[in-house]
This record gives sequence, structure tokens and C-alpha cells, in this order.
Amino acid sequence: MKRKEWLTIAMVCVFLLAAAVGLYQYREAQTNERPLPQGQTSVTPQPDKQPEQPIAHLWITRDFGASTLLDEQVPIGQAETVSDLLQDTVDEVETSYNGSFVQSIMGIGSTGSGEQKQDWFYYVNGKAAEVAATEYTVKAGDVVWWDYHSWKYAINTPAQIGAYPHPFVDAAAEAAQTAVVMASPGYEALARQTAAWLTAHKAGQVKQIAWNDEELQAAHPLILVGDSKALANSAFLRSLWEQKQQLGLFAELTADGIRTFDQYGKPRKVWTSGGTGTLLATIHPATRQPLWIVSGTDRQGVENAAALLRTDEAEQWPLQPYFSVVLNQQQKIQLPIVDKEVQQ
Repeated sequence: MKRKEWLTIAMVCVFLLAAAVGLYQYREAQTNERPLPQGQTSVTPQPDKQPEQPIAHLWITRDFGASTLLDEQVPIGQAETVSDLLQDTVDEVETSYNGSFVQSIMGIGSTGSGEQKQDWFYYVNGKAAEVAATEYTVKAGDVVWWDYHSWKYAINTPAQIGAYPHPFVDAAAEAAQTAVVMASPGYEALARQTAAWLTAHKAGQVKQIAWNDEELQAAHPLILVGDSKALANSAFLRSLWEQKQQLGLFAELTADGIRTFDQYGKPRKVWTSGGTGTLLATIHPATRQPLWIVSGTDRQGVENAAALLRTDEAEQWPLQPYFSVVLNQQQKIQLPIVDKEVQQ
């Protein structure tokens, strides 16, 4: 064999040997931990990002929202009920009837009897729940609100404005219902704006219509817009004022203005000055759908009240913790009107 051929064979052998050694060293480096040269850092593989745990918003207040005791975002587990959420978050909770009735939260317990009785009531997304707290399963984004107040006037308070844009977002998402904004004559443009604001909050389909007595009885979330004098002429609304104790209404629209009540149902003041608005929440007595009323003593008052629904993402709960509200000269006044000594 020629010398040139021997050289070629030798070089191939050296190359194969070097490759084998390199492969062996690479495998050793993968299986054994070795100190890294100074100035170098190891890169640890990052695990897949876990999905964020769903949360609910837990509010605890007293005297129709007059005093806030707790306001927290709370993680929720699978099949967690309102009762579980409360007891997982607050240490001092006392219950009865196998946990279905909450007697005491944070040392504040049921007292009195009859009209003097005070108890804890709970709401989800701006509506009173119709089942026990042990039966209501909390969903991501829910607003769970416990409030401690008197039975004397409002034994039933079926709705509140504090969790806005709930309950209209829920009605659209859960039942694919079209919310209706109904305007008394002259307020059609403001009603269209209100419908647009609701739509911006992902409230599903929202339509604006002229005043229609038949639509007042249809089963859909409803917002009524108009001044107090016009709305006071509605036979439907007059029937609501007759049931205001059962419907948790703390104001009544009259031809003279807006008559407000305290937590015991006692009339406190009739607002007649221009620019005074009100935003009220209840449940339609027949359809059980959300029913809100946007009104005022005059056009400016109605516009002021409607503007409370025009919010941006920075104001997540712009109406927290109001059950209802009167707006006078840009000052929000809580309804029902609660005596200061009661809040102590």
C-alpha cells in the first residue's frame, strides 16, 4: 500500500477517535453535575405557566353598606360555595341549621326580634340570592356581598347598584337575554347613550326603546330613564311604590321630586332642587329580572344619574357599596339614609 494511502487511513482513524471521545464527553456532561466556569450561569428550564387561580370579590358591610368591614379579592376552589368562601376568609363566623344560616360574622351577630331584629343578608352580583349560602356555588368574577342590617322596613332587599356592571353582564352571559333601556318621551338620546355604556361593559345585547307599557311586563333586564314627574305618572311604577317595602326601594318618584326614606322606612326628605338625580335598583315583581330606575328632578338630574353608569376600566366598582343613591351637586348620598348612631 502506498504511503499516501496509509496517511489517509490514519487521518480517518484519528477523526473517528476524536468524534467518539467528543460524544462520550458530551454524554457525561449531560448526566453529571459539574461546576461551571467562573462568570457562567446555568439556565434552568422553566415549567409551563400555570393558569391564574380564579378569584371572587368578597365584601362585608353593615347598615346597608354604610360601613365597610372587609373588601378583598379571594381565590376560589372547585365547587366552593358562598358559605365556604366566607369561612375560608373570615375567622369569626358562626352558623346554624347545618351551616345554611349565618348568625355572626366578625363578632357581629343576630339580635332582637320582630321589627327590631338585625341579621346578615347576602347578595351575589347585585342581587339577593334565593338559596342558602351553602347551596350557591361561586364563579370566577362573582361579587359576594354580606350586609348586616335591620328587618324593620326592608325585610327584603332584592337588588343593589353597588356591584355594577353586574347584574346586566350576568343576565346577558347566562341567559343570552337582551337588556332593554326604556325612555320616557324626550329622553331617547340619553337612553341610547346608556345602552352604549352597558354594551361597552360586555353586557351582551342592549337595545333602547321608547316607552311601552307592554314591554314593562316582558322578561328581560330593564332600565327605565326619565324625570320624576314623567315616571310618577306610570301606573306600573306607582304599583312599585305600593310594594316598596317588599322591593327594597328607598326612594319614591313624585310629581314634586324624589322622596327618600331611612333604614326604618321613615320619610326623610323630598328633593326638589334642580340637578338632583337618583339611581334605584330592584327586581321586577313578576319576571324577577333586574329593574333599575334612572331619574331626577329635571333633565340635568336625570343626566347626572345616568352618568354614574358611564365608567372606565379603572373604576371596577364605581358604585360600591351603595344599595341605591341620590346625587346632588355631584355628591353621592347613600340610600337608605342611615342615622350616624346606627353605624357605631
